[in-house]
Amino acid sequence: MLNDAEKYRQFEAEDFAADESFLAWVLSGKQAEAWEAWLIQNKDKATTINEAKQIVAFMRSEEKEIESQQIENLWNKIDIATKDTATRVVPFYQSTVGRAGMGIAASIMLLLGFFLWNQSTNSYETGIGEQLAVTLPDGSVATLNAGSSISFDEKTWKESREVQLSGEAFFEVEEGERFSVKTSVGEVTVLGTSFNVQERNKRLQVACYTGKVSVKNEYAVSQILTPGKRISVEKDKIKLDEFTPANSVAWKEGIFRFDDIELKFVLEELQRQYNVKIDLATDINNRRYSGSFTKGDLEEALKMICLPMELSYQIAEDSRMVVIDEE
Repeated sequence: MLNDAEKYRQFEAEDFAADESFLAWVLSGKQAEAWEAWLIQNKDKATTINEAKQIVAFMRSEEKEIESQQIENLWNKIDIATKDTATRVVPFYQSTVGRAGMGIAASIMLLLGFFLWNQSTNSYETGIGEQLAVTLPDGSVATLNAGSSISFDEKTWKESREVQLSGEAFFEVEEGERFSVKTSVGEVTVLGTSFNVQERNKRLQVACYTGKVSVKNEYAVSQILTPGKRISVEKDKIKLDEFTPANSVAWKEGIFRFDDIELKFVLEELQRQYNVKIDLATDINNRRYSGSFTKGDLEEALKMICLPMELSYQIAEDSRMVVIDEE
């Protein structure tokens, strides 16, 4: 249970982002169970919590250090500018070195300022068991699933609405010019719609909720999706199927559904959502799974996966390790 749990009822996003306990949860997963339990009891604060996570993610992105090579280049400029300067004794501010030093200091400030100003790429990521709603410059929203990241260039957004995605995200796109989601295994393009993109283990799955979605990859796969259509792409192999679009994508509600998918992929998702390590004591390479698990109770989730597969499981005392074997 969270200490002073009641005080958080009065918090706004900025208050959460400055709270030590909240930061420990978002950045390192500490007290995850306590915070998740608090959220279940205070569902009306979900939007505020997501806004606070965005603030924390933004602050982290702003803390990126200048690369060492760029620092070295700046010092090289200092070496060049100060080389061969006179050594006669005069007041520092009148000396060549002094004037050069002051000029160099100003130049460094300008160079650093330009460098920092030029860093217009915004990046966000989620840790184990996290979700994060990111509002894009045009008002579109990308909700990241656990273990995912997204980046975009704010300076060029008006000319090119383009994001880079690793992992899984649900997009609600405002109408406008072309909107592209690029992944390591393919590209998704729309004008204004809502859709889910999952890119894991060189496999791309896209589900269209509203509007139209175009999916392409380097293996000449090209497919248009309409609402209720879903595609799974792995190199040049595709699988098309239909689903019933709900008001919200299932994983945002803590439900993870799978249809004839490799069991190892399902267990990887379990690890991301529950922050556990799976130790396989049997070979599952040829096993495929159809079914679902829900987030909330690890043992119930394991039952939903293992029982249909005729597998047994053993949860460690600290709930951080699960051994899976034959029954």
